[in-house]
Amino acid sequence: MGKHKRFGMPVAFWLLALSVVLSALYGFGAPIGQLIEGEFGYLNIVVVILAGVMFLRVYEASGAIAALMSRLTEVMDRRPMTFLFIIMALLYVPGMFTGLGVPAVLIVGGLAFPLLIKMGFSPERAAAFISLGAMYGSVTGPLNIPVMIIACAINMPYEGFGLVLPAITVPLGIVTALALGRKTAKDFQPASAKSSAKSVPVLTPTVILPVVVLLLMVGLPRLLPRWVPDFGTPLAFFAAMLTVFLCGHIKGMGAVLLSAIDSPVLDTAALLLSVGVLVQIATLTGLKGDIITACMTLPPVGIYLVLLVVLPVLGGAVSMLGGAALFGLPLVLALLGHNTIVVTAGCSVLCALSQLLPPTAIVGKVACEVLGVDDYHSVLRVMMPYIAMTALFSLLFVIFSNAIARALV
Repeated sequence: MGKHKRFGMPVAFWLLALSVVLSALYGFGAPIGQLIEGEFGYLNIVVVILAGVMFLRVYEASGAIAALMSRLTEVMDRRPMTFLFIIMALLYVPGMFTGLGVPAVLIVGGLAFPLLIKMGFSPERAAAFISLGAMYGSVTGPLNIPVMIIACAINMPYEGFGLVLPAITVPLGIVTALALGRKTAKDFQPASAKSSAKSVPVLTPTVILPVVVLLLMVGLPRLLPRWVPDFGTPLAFFAAMLTVFLCGHIKGMGAVLLSAIDSPVLDTAALLLSVGVLVQIATLTGLKGDIITACMTLPPVGIYLVLLVVLPVLGGAVSMLGGAALFGLPLVLALLGHNTIVVTAGCSVLCALSQLLPPTAIVGKVACEVLGVDDYHSVLRVMMPYIAMTALFSLLFVIFSNAIARALV
């Protein structure tokens, strides 16, 4: 975790301390059993996250991602705007399979950043582009942790989100890429054809087969549920990782796997476990019920304003996961007259904005640290119009959820 510690004590420890303080204030002391039980509340999601990050790190170590980026250099010289769309799409991929924006920053962002600078982006603008793409990818699905948290709490099956989530995040990513990069792409002066075609790597089986295996193991059980058993997302990641091993030798595998775990992703896993504790204590003390009651007594306009402000802003204090568990759930219950699937999808994107907002701003701050951008506030200023656009667009999905559900659910 290294330099990331300079941001102070991890948020996970603060949430654990807050849980103990809440329990003591409500007269329950330090209930060890509840604290331990809470740690296991989201353990299944933690396993999925760690398995996904391990696969992505091994895939990166095989040289596959570097090969893709080298091929993209040729695309940048010929069609710079297409290049930006491809980079944005690649930033979505790690978050789609882990439910977090941090892996996209660590794996794709570090390789894309020099290419964006070469195109003409300022460091702050490039960091904003990468942070926004990573944030959108984290809630595009098929793995969306805020939705899973809310769905688990209200006993709703995690189904029906396959079209709704991309319908929110994909247009936002396209608009963001156009707004941040159109002028830069237009002014970009491509390198000579000789230099751009100098060393274009061939896309080997190491690049293609692991992704095919992963997509088949994740997709076939959903497309053919009666014929193909679902072995679980973690096993799909490990099968894809084994495919990387079979396709090519990777040096220093122990160090690669250790770096996959000992990274800001470990902080995020710890954060998810501590959120489980906080939710457990909030349920024990009745605080969760009080929040639900308060939300359900609000008029519709009040609920929409709370959605717009509380989920991103307070999520910035207690993390995207804490915001979904403590505030997303009550707000979804308060809107039971609307289509629950679309409302939950919209709330998850609002929760995801907390990954860019202080004090935690885990995606934005990790991006600045990894990419070498010193002033996060300057990056945040670049992102603010897109954060506001995302919040309003997500809110529209919530307001018109019934009409949208007829087309997408």
